[in-house]
Amino acid sequence: MFPGPEERSYRVTTMDVAWHQTTVDGRAAEYGAAGSGSPLVFLHGWALNHRTYRQALGRLVDHGVRV
Repeated sequence: MFPGPEERSYRVTTMDVAWHQTTVDGRAAEYGAAGSGSPLVFLHGWALNHRTYRQALGRLVDHGVRV
């Protein structure tokens, strides 16, 4: 049996994510921003969400990037 997300042994940073809403091509869109420094736009693919990339986003924030 595979461990659940909370049981995995990788390090997950504590990120403060500020959530915002906007409109893109007439449709509502939500995005989060975290970190400081040089900006990097991180777009997830179809049928995925920000939770899929939690570890990668945390690492980028730890390295001084605003995502």
